[in-house]
Amino acid sequence: MLVCYRTYADYRGIFANQALDTLHNAGAQVWTQLAKETGSSMEQWREWTGGTFEAFLHHLSDASNKLGDEIGRALTYHTGEMTHGGTFRCVDCETHVTLKQPAHLPPCPKCHKTEFRRA
Repeated sequence: MLVCYRTYADYRGIFANQALDTLHNAGAQVWTQLAKETGSSMEQWREWTGGTFEAFLHHLSDASNKLGDEIGRALTYHTGEMTHGGTFRCVDCETHVTLKQPAHLPPCPKCHKTEFRRA
């Protein structure tokens, strides 16, 4: 009885493998034919979209850099500006200046430069 089941299982396994091989070969033929028919248009599409995407990323990078510069300028405090207080870091020498109440920002006590960022 066990021999019967084993033989039947072997037969099913062989049949399943043959069926998979047939599907694989048919699929490969379909993809090969599709590649032949669309190969040049796919290459053109890839080159066009790749170039377009590359240009888009360069423009995005430029815009991002400009925005970063603008934000950096907006976050930079200068000597004489009225602030609501807090701790500021000198852009040049990293010295901290703390104002406990609203006041005009003084020059850096160490290097006498005039640009600060919040610490």
